[in-house]
Amino acid sequence: MLVGVLGAVVPAIPGSSLVLVAIILWGIVSSSFAAIKIPLIVTIIFLFLF
Repeated sequence: MLVGVLGAVVPAIPGSSLVLVAIILWGIVSSSFAAIKIPLIVTIIFLFLF
């Protein structure tokens, strides 16, 4: 997720899509998609807006 946040500042790195992938991987590793529901929804909204 830190690389994704860095990508939000550095134009050459696609930040929001990396954060989205990190959240999805976090849900897979933790086996709990209930814990990532809100961050996932917010990230998808920001991905489509920006």
